[in-house]
Amino acid sequence: LLDGKIKNSRSIDERAKALSWHLKENFFVLTVTAEKHNLSNTPLIYLKNLAANLVSDSKAVLYYHHIVLVINTSKKEPFSEGSMNEFIEFLKANHLKCGISRCFHNLEDIREHYEQSAKAIELGIRMKRQDVLLNYEDYAVFHVLDILGAKSDLKKFCHPVIFELIEYDKKNNTNYTESLHIYLSKALDTAESAKALYIH
Repeated sequence: LLDGKIKNSRSIDERAKALSWHLKENFFVLTVTAEKHNLSNTPLIYLKNLAANLVSDSKAVLYYHHIVLVINTSKKEPFSEGSMNEFIEFLKANHLKCGISRCFHNLEDIREHYEQSAKAIELGIRMKRQDVLLNYEDYAVFHVLDILGAKSDLKKFCHPVIFELIEYDKKNNTNYTESLHIYLSKALDTAESAKALYIH
């Protein structure tokens, strides 16, 4: 399923029954990746078993040096607040990062949602986010920009005022462009922006 090679819903249902997996309506894919230095210290299979025990309603597998958890639940969220906090502590203690896909309803779509969870980790690392739990929903727009950027120059999509601001900064030795960047990256949150800029 993760390779995208099984597309037959009947075959999927038969395999789920063979595993005694009584499917509920909502699925999430969690991909957990270890920092390279950590892999030599703790076996990945041990971490996989710990993760599976912490995340209820999940099946866990090792897939290309990642731990992949498939959560099947009747709830709209992958886990409760209490179990999420416990899972975050587990990730921090073991130097792990986890990407979470959007919710989906058909196991045939698992490959696409695995890619979402993996992309959330990749973008989170590239954007130097310190979070250990990275929700694809927070990175979907950046994923679109990533795809556009691979096909054409993103400067074509920028408002001309941005370039005027950059030129103003160069001429006047100011850093308004950086301030704007931080403000936008903090989702227009003035308090968080001020904290990142070390200002009141």
